[in-house]
Amino acid sequence: DGGWLTGSIPGNFYECFPDLREIDLSFNNLTGTLPAEIALNPNLQEFKFEFNDIEGNLPPEYGNLTSLRWLRMHVNALSGTIPKEWAGTRELLQQITIDENDFEGNLYALKDHSLSNFSPQFNPKLCGMVPIGLRYAHGFNYHDTNLGLPCQDEIENGL
Repeated sequence: DGGWLTGSIPGNFYECFPDLREIDLSFNNLTGTLPAEIALNPNLQEFKFEFNDIEGNLPPEYGNLTSLRWLRMHVNALSGTIPKEWAGTRELLQQITIDENDFEGNLYALKDHSLSNFSPQFNPKLCGMVPIGLRYAHGFNYHDTNLGLPCQDEIENGL
């Protein structure tokens, strides 16, 4: 981390390093979107890319990362929702940091997770109930979110 890397994240880590357990691209100047191909690495336990300029949506394919323990992606330009496919990461995933991005919607994909660390703050479009396994995680702070309030679609559908 902190190597002043520029450009986008390559997706072929698995081809070059099939036994790779950690990817740490934090504190660089990376841009572009997250490659879905990262999910081809069944051994990946830690993926960290905080403090970059990565944008776009989270790949649903990351729900296939069943060995993943840490996913640190705070302070980027990510947007969209947490994909429902991420429910498959609940066995080992311990830490997710999504703060200071532009995520929206609810956290229902993480409803069965029990995280030791979770930080969603500074995502003003996040809304809905906070799953209990996230609410008591270290680092949980809902500042500048609408967590705990109904999402607009829930209001419109009378839920």
